[in-house]
Amino acid sequence: MELQLLKENYFKIKNENKTKNLEIGDFLLGELVNNHQELWQYSINFAKQTVRTIEGTSCRILYIFQHEYALVDSSNIDIIGSNDATTCINIVVRENKTSKTLVAHYDGSHPQQLAHLIFDSFDSNAILDIHLVGAFLDEKGTSLKDTKKLLAALTISGPSTQQKIIRTACILEANTTKNDFDPTLENDTKSIIIGIGVNTIDGSIFPANFVDRTPGIMLRRLRCFAYESKYINVFRDNCVIIEPFEFSIEENAHVYSLQNDNFFRYFSSSPRFEPPNFFIDMRENFKLMAKIENCDEAFRLCSTKIKINEPLRPIIYTLNSNNIWIEI
Repeated sequence: MELQLLKENYFKIKNENKTKNLEIGDFLLGELVNNHQELWQYSINFAKQTVRTIEGTSCRILYIFQHEYALVDSSNIDIIGSNDATTCINIVVRENKTSKTLVAHYDGSHPQQLAHLIFDSFDSNAILDIHLVGAFLDEKGTSLKDTKKLLAALTISGPSTQQKIIRTACILEANTTKNDFDPTLENDTKSIIIGIGVNTIDGSIFPANFVDRTPGIMLRRLRCFAYESKYINVFRDNCVIIEPFEFSIEENAHVYSLQNDNFFRYFSSSPRFEPPNFFIDMRENFKLMAKIENCDEAFRLCSTKIKINEPLRPIIYTLNSNNIWIEI
């Protein structure tokens, strides 16, 4: 599904006043489901593939957390991907000619900002394959709303000279199945897959579950409490770089850290369908907050290199010869 062509068609229809009130997100979603059946069927079949577990040190792995993105290629990373996209969307953009691969975890916020960051990462004449995974049809309609915004942003943003083609759209109906956990609930749904991985060498994509989410797990998870709204590029100069950032320290963190899983459901847009690690992660976040009085202390606790009296600086990780992330 070529976005530049659809963009031209949409504005042609608008100018002819055939569908005065049609929003571009609705138009694109209609095109995807109704006029690109081969793509839609491929996406449905993609959701049926076996989920690959990604862990170990046999290759160079980079995991992308919520509100992050990274641009890599086959010279520095072998497998890149992201998980836990229930109402979120994992985005993969790939330029096959150069093996440049960008992965972003879109959480519904600032879609145009993210789209600009994505397309500015590539040459203005690049041919880009786009893959979208996540965003099941939730009962609140969060996924549908956020998907429309993202499709619109991806279509409108970036140089017109870039060729942007959606190759996978494993979202909404294509990534939704009936939830059999509670038979008393009618029309109850859940995600089929929530993670995607990319082999940067051959460009293949696959449903994935990343067990290994290093490096800097604790600080990167804390970004969901950050004040800043900008999507963060975490990979530069072959390193994962965590810049100091301000975040909200919950004054009841210690109490929160002792709560059961049901309590943490209030922090989710799809509370009944979060994976088990969601509750573990939230509890660990509050445990860290309970130990600190300010954001600087969090960085010092999580770093093995920043000395107590040293000015705060970015925490930097690189892969060693054994494919293990180490702080430098």
